[in-house]
Amino acid sequence: MKSLLLSGTVLLALPLLSSSAWAQGPVLGTVLDARTGTALPGATILLDGTASAATDATGTFSLSAVPAGPHELRVSFLGYETLLRRLQGQATEQRLSTTLQPGAYSPAKPS
Repeated sequence: MKSLLLSGTVLLALPLLSSSAWAQGPVLGTVLDARTGTALPGATILLDGTASAATDATGTFSLSAVPAGPHELRVSFLGYETLLRRLQGQATEQRLSTTLQPGAYSPAKPS
């Protein structure tokens, strides 16, 4: 490590942190019905348990900056089974296509 003398003060040149530690890339995706292939507008997208996005009218979503490292993506839509997916954050753009299975409906039983 080099040092620099400036006006009687010694400054240390700190090594730059790895750029991968700061890498944040976008994740773009679509959410579709597994049976019909139709878009599911209004699906909720959670990244590591935090509400992060919702799908638009065409079933697409965008997470603008997902930090490097492992994450859990949770996609839910009323009447469908929730999908859990592991995601590795990276500096480059990622595109995901997910399908949700319709959930079993069981009406509430009268008390």
